[in-house]
Amino acid sequence: MKTKISTILIAFLLGCIVCFTTCKKNSGCPDATNTYYNLSADEKSKIPYSGTDTLIFLSNTGDSAKLFGHGKTDNYNTQSYWQATPDCPQTTTNCEIISTTYIGSNIGFSNIKFIPENLCEPPAIVSISINGIKFQDYLLLQLSDSSNYHDTTIINSKLYHGIKIFSLNANITIDSTNYIIYNYPSGIVKVKFSNNQTWLKQ
Repeated sequence: MKTKISTILIAFLLGCIVCFTTCKKNSGCPDATNTYYNLSADEKSKIPYSGTDTLIFLSNTGDSAKLFGHGKTDNYNTQSYWQATPDCPQTTTNCEIISTTYIGSNIGFSNIKFIPENLCEPPAIVSISINGIKFQDYLLLQLSDSSNYHDTTIINSKLYHGIKIFSLNANITIDSTNYIIYNYPSGIVKVKFSNNQTWLKQ
């Protein structure tokens, strides 16, 4: 009986020691956090595509491309990291990222992907790729600022002003042979590829 009582007392004391050591070690740790950073309604409006609409473009060679929306996905880029030391609770950030894709059958202009993203701190950006060509990330807040609109294009006798956004090479340098002209609230109004083929939104 004495042996059983001694064993219980020893286990109790060891538990107290472990608890005391752990609590002492973590006493300076901040609380665990789990924060969500969402795109605002205004930022989302800068990408005027529903993911279910159809986009039509005509080229300077008389070709046409019809791209169909394949929906819109809304997810979070989640990252966890230690706040102080590995002994402290982790902090987690969840940054909203939306993806909208359009796909067509014309190999000359077969797909567009828009990815507006909250980077967990302002400002939010949008990434655009066309036919697998990556274009410069652009600040969403700049897309609606008319003072940034330095380029124009005429479509069906209507003049559009917009921002010229260039493509990027594999080493993330600007390639001016590919560019798009982006207008708010119309979106992409012109695409020019390095083969000198130009596509205008209809």
